[in-house]
Amino acid sequence: MRRADPALGSRGTKTGRRLIAKGEPHTGSHQQNEKHAEQDEQDPVRALDRRTARFAVECHDRTLREWTVATRLITVGHGTLSEDSFVELLRAAELQALVDVRTAPGSRRHPQFRRQAMEQWVPAHAIAYRWEPRLGGLRTPAAESPNIALRNRGFRAYADHMATAEFVHALDEVLDAAAARPTTVMCAETLWWRCHRRLIADFAALVRGAEVRHLMHDGRLVEHQPTAGVRREGDRLVYDVGQTGSLLT
Repeated sequence: MRRADPALGSRGTKTGRRLIAKGEPHTGSHQQNEKHAEQDEQDPVRALDRRTARFAVECHDRTLREWTVATRLITVGHGTLSEDSFVELLRAAELQALVDVRTAPGSRRHPQFRRQAMEQWVPAHAIAYRWEPRLGGLRTPAAESPNIALRNRGFRAYADHMATAEFVHALDEVLDAAAARPTTVMCAETLWWRCHRRLIADFAALVRGAEVRHLMHDGRLVEHQPTAGVRREGDRLVYDVGQTGSLLT
């Protein structure tokens, strides 16, 4: 059962905020509208000012609504946790779906995290599971990679992959799912800044405007911090601003 947000009113909107539904006119009472109509007929300049002001309010409401319903995405690394500890972590964060972004979803040391095993025990705990190889790491860098600020070969290769339609389509599907129910993308590495989840989070936050948090093993949800050296170029990211050290240090 989800905990109530004290900042939310009885209808699920932020206290003190009224979100206008799509297509709903932002108007006052019928009597006010008739009075304004009479005034507008007598003063065309005032009528134009009134329409301009109403448009500004509607634009503000639309911006507020888009911010309020922004997609939230969580990332997590399974590390060396046991099945029970991992499930407890996901449940505490109220997650309902898990997307596995490992290229090779297997583990000899921790067989509970083999894909075939997770396909069984994760849904058994009422959490949806699916493997998404299109978002997996272990890529080959492009010959003329523009991502020169990433000195680590693996991260640079993944940044190159993020410029492909395959990556974009896969991530958009994940974000669509996350908009419908609380979702996490999972890899093996415990620390998000040592994993390609870091770059997935960059794209989700900077290009798609998602709210990204990283779930730590102590239960904390840490706000994503964009990688140094990144800049947005249209609908893609390029890591070429200044020089950074290895992302593994």
